[in-house]
Amino acid sequence: MRGRLTRLAFAAALAAGAAAPALAHDWYDERTTADGDPCCGGEDCAPLADGDVVEVAGGYLIQSLGVTVPFTDVQPSPDGLFHACVWWIPERAVMCFFGPPPGA
Repeated sequence: MRGRLTRLAFAAALAAGAAAPALAHDWYDERTTADGDPCCGGEDCAPLADGDVVEVAGGYLIQSLGVTVPFTDVQPSPDGLFHACVWWIPERAVMCFFGPPPGA
């Protein structure tokens, strides 16, 4: 049940983020993880809602997911907004995270 609620919260955050300026989805397809794996498997990436991401010690907290992404894992965002690529199988994982540089 909790996993379903988390998915619904993330879906709501992504939907709210859709009000941000739209970019073609395929820019995500060009990005990879540090290990060279693709960030996106189709519909895994989206902008995050305004206010969902908070800078904390050492990284960014995605409040809707309860996940902190270390600064070292942040890739530059082409539009200066926060975006996340989340894979749900076999478990929830933020594959790629895009945003402005820390403190910006």
